[in-house]
Amino acid sequence: MPIREHLLTHDRVPVIPPRSNRTESIASDHDLYTLRDKVERFFNHLKPLRRMATRYDKRSRTFLAFMHLVAVWIMIK
Repeated sequence: MPIREHLLTHDRVPVIPPRSNRTESIASDHDLYTLRDKVERFFNHLKPLRRMATRYDKRSRTFLAFMHLVAVWIMIK
């Protein structure tokens, strides 16, 4: 558990739940874990989009606008 201890010393909450065959139980927040999973899936959808990976847009405003368009496209799909 050195990773969990390291996270806790830096005021981070470890959200990955323990395995089912673990002898001692470790508390984990299931709601935070599902949110983390959704964020990871969203970024995995962005990876194939070359425009997002290379950030062709020069202004942060246009990049953010395109991020919103992609997010809507992912939700609709």
